Parts: sequence; C-alpha cells; structure tokens
Amino acid sequence: MHPSRPFPVWSVAVSAALAASAVWVLAVPLGGVRLAVGQPPATVSPLSVVVAAVLATLAAWGVRTVLLRAVRPTGWVVWWRVICLVTFAVSLLGPLGAASLPALGTLLAMHVSVGAAILVGLDPRRAARRAVALPSTPTEDSRRAGR
Repeated sequence: MHPSRPFPVWSVAVSAALAASAVWVLAVPLGGVRLAVGQPPATVSPLSVVVAAVLATLAAWGVRTVLLRAVRPTGWVVWWRVICLVTFAVSLLGPLGAASLPALGTLLAMHVSVGAAILVGLDPRRAARRAVALPSTPTEDSRRAGR
C-alpha cells in the first residue's frame, strides 16, 4: 500500500490483534508463562487479548476521526502522538498488577505491540489526504467552483 494512502481500520485492528496474539502464543503455550493479572489473579485468555486489541483500535479510530475534524492540519501529527503517548502510559498501569515478572514482561510486550500497530496504522497523515480532499460544506463547494 502506498505510504500516503490510509490503511483500512479493519486491517489495523486485525494487525493489532495478531501482534498481541503472537506475543501471547510465544509466552503462554510456548514459554510456559502463567499470564495472570490482578487480585485475585485472573488469567488472560487469547480471546481477551484479541477483544482488547480490537477495542483499543476502534477507540483510537474514533479519536483520530474527531482529531481530523477538530484540529488544524498542522497540528494533527503532534496531537495524535501526544494522545497516543498519554493513552499508552495510562494503559501500562494494567500490567503493573501482573502476578509474576514473566507475566509483567508479556503484558508489556502486548501493550507495546498493540500501541505500535495503532500509532502507525491509524496515523492521521494517512487519512489527512482523503479528509482534506473532501469538502465539508456546500459553501466550500461553491467557492471551489468559482460561484
């Protein structure tokens, strides 16, 4: 796909889910890590990994949509990165409740993989070209047509 064309949101969600699932497979069945978090410890299942990655992607898509409509084009990238960084930092509070050090490492790796997929896949510069190309009001249509 051309670097300036947007990735479909479904492909970003699938990529994030696959990345997190790959970490889970490497750590849990292959590495023998008991992936549990919280008190009392709750086991992190592959389904919860996939659902969390897809929900995070959909939430980020909503944020990006609002960002593209509410912020001037010169500020898109800065705001996107700041929002991603703050959200990522807050999301790291979850893995701190891991039942063991290997579980903590696995959860951190999953958070990083999902965060990277979302940061790159939903980068507003990819969607900006399409958003800018579409006039948002009839007044802009008439100005462009010379009326």
